[in-house]
Amino acid sequence: MVLTVDYDSILLKFDSLAAQGVINYSPPNILHLVDGGYPFEFRISHSLLGKPQAEEELKSPEKTLPDAVDSRPVCFGPGSDIANSHPDLLITTVRDTHLLVINKFPLFRPHLLLLTADSYRRQHEPLSLQDIDAAWTVLNSLKSPHYAMFNCTVVAGASRDHKHLHIIPMPDPKSGFCFFPDTDQVKPENVPFRYSLKYFSEQHSEKTITASDLFEVYEGLLKQTRELLGLLDENPICSHNVMLTKEWIISIPRRNIQYHGATANTAGMMGSVWLMKETQLDHLKELGPSIMLSQLGLAARAEE
Repeated sequence: MVLTVDYDSILLKFDSLAAQGVINYSPPNILHLVDGGYPFEFRISHSLLGKPQAEEELKSPEKTLPDAVDSRPVCFGPGSDIANSHPDLLITTVRDTHLLVINKFPLFRPHLLLLTADSYRRQHEPLSLQDIDAAWTVLNSLKSPHYAMFNCTVVAGASRDHKHLHIIPMPDPKSGFCFFPDTDQVKPENVPFRYSLKYFSEQHSEKTITASDLFEVYEGLLKQTRELLGLLDENPICSHNVMLTKEWIISIPRRNIQYHGATANTAGMMGSVWLMKETQLDHLKELGPSIMLSQLGLAARAEE
């Protein structure tokens, strides 16, 4: 099934919602840095101000006492904790299993979310075949390269419970930053954390790989991730980050939600760190960005 998505229409919706204040978009100040041989892109934006944090309830507009009984904002389903404050946030339904929506706190133009249509699916659950299928369908339907990312559990950077992936434009090769699997300029020993990575070209071409193929690859990476974390039983929740592009998929085991007050989601582990203010960048520079990543994940070197 081919998903028909009008990318220009998405951008028009995005800009309109930003102008109306429905989404909180502030173009980021972008700074590049290489620390310990690992490339970083810091995106500093006020877009993150007001973003609900993990386990924080959604805030509603002020209501009078008689109305206070039903004070919860409208969300994407009865089990959802992701606010649906405007009909134009919804772009389309994918495979009848997922909703493609515009993120209310975007760091990119556009910055999309792929939510499970079943609003009771939870972020601590690993990716399912349906999740992979929907994400792959979207990535192959957009006219420019994007990636899908998944923060599995609060420890891995999730702030909402309703199961979702982010859909985000790939870094512009001309920008001076790219993810380490896309370059030979980053030596393997300079990646500060343990990970499991699979390039699709090793077995398939982009045109022949199927969602079932991808899911099989993901299950293999997840097994490796569990082993790295010492989770031998299949039942324990496995905190990990996943990034999926049209060329590769990576799984990163997570052991800590923060390191001296600094944290990162999937994009952050891959070097694209999202910040609200300059002081956070100053703090990161003091800590050492690569050291931070080694402590959020499993350090690649024993001395860390």
